[in-house]
Amino acid sequence: MDRRERIGVGLVFLFFLALYLLGVGEGVYSTDGETMLRTTWSIVDRHQLAIPCSSRLPNAVRGPNGRCYGRYGLGPASGRHPPLLAG
Repeated sequence: MDRRERIGVGLVFLFFLALYLLGVGEGVYSTDGETMLRTTWSIVDRHQLAIPCSSRLPNAVRGPNGRCYGRYGLGPASGRHPPLLAG
């Protein structure tokens, strides 16, 4: 294999590795994941951090304005669900 072919194979490998890494994660199997996903949806759909208050989300805290927010803030929510933010 010459140098050009190795570079091509390497780029294809990196492309599929990047796709794989975007899709892996814990998923939404806990209230933590659900809270972060709802925060991400709220950012994408409504351009705000407030999420619907629910007894099913113990990680949502009520703010001084009466709205509920994810306990984790913006960082984990945007880092956990990049395809939603890209869409």
